[in-house]
Amino acid sequence: MFSRQSNNDEDFENLFSVATSGNHQHLNARSIVSYHGVDTGNGVWKCSKDRIHQCIHINLARDHFQKLITSDPSTLVEHSGPNVAVAPGTD
Repeated sequence: MFSRQSNNDEDFENLFSVATSGNHQHLNARSIVSYHGVDTGNGVWKCSKDRIHQCIHINLARDHFQKLITSDPSTLVEHSGPNVAVAPGTD
C-alpha cells in the first residue's frame, strides 16, 4: 500500500507497506516505511521494524517512490526480494 498526504505545496508525508518475507499477505510479514519531505527523496525515511537508516525496507520503498514520482517503471530496480504493495489507482 502507498499513502500520500500533502503538508504544504512541496512537502509530503508518504507511507509504504513493504513485504519482508515470501508471504506478502500477513501483516506481521510487512513493515511500514514513512518518508517525510519533498519529491527528491532526500527527506527523512523511517522503518517500523528496523531502526537503521538504510535497511532493506527503506531501500525498497525508496526505489518504489522514485518509480511513482517519475512515472517510469524502469527506474532503479536494484534491490531483489520482496516488493512494495501498491493500492489500486496509485501506480
